[in-house]
Amino acid sequence: MSTIDFYIKILVIIIAALMPLIFIAFVGYEISLSTYWETSMQPFFIIVNASTSYHLFAVRNWRWRPSAIMLLALTAFSVTEYENVHNILAVLFFVVSLIPLYITNHYKYFFWIYLVTLPVMIYDMMLGESLAIFTLCFYHGLMLFKIRKLTR
Repeated sequence: MSTIDFYIKILVIIIAALMPLIFIAFVGYEISLSTYWETSMQPFFIIVNASTSYHLFAVRNWRWRPSAIMLLALTAFSVTEYENVHNILAVLFFVVSLIPLYITNHYKYFFWIYLVTLPVMIYDMMLGESLAIFTLCFYHGLMLFKIRKLTR
């Protein structure tokens, strides 16, 4: 992986991790991340999700491809026009993301951390989604640094 690729991937991970905080800072606290589709943050929502999907597709491990597909698909179906489809794809994204965390040989504890974030969504969707996304981003960041260290 080239240096520029590494820094682009790190930037995507950082922005994705900060996305919920950016949304809250600019628009206020909404019920879920998908609600920001209906705000002035819609372009940012699309760009961050598309960039994250691209990053997940670029991961050499095929296990992340279903997550990438779900994330890209939920971004393609607006919550305004296709609420049910969007919400089903969002749930599938969070559920499907459990699988690679479970079968990985690296940082196995992220599976358990991520698993704990899912029930939080029942009580506060925005908080649960934010914690789940932060967990996924932290995991991918650690993996990226590990890969970089091994390939140097």
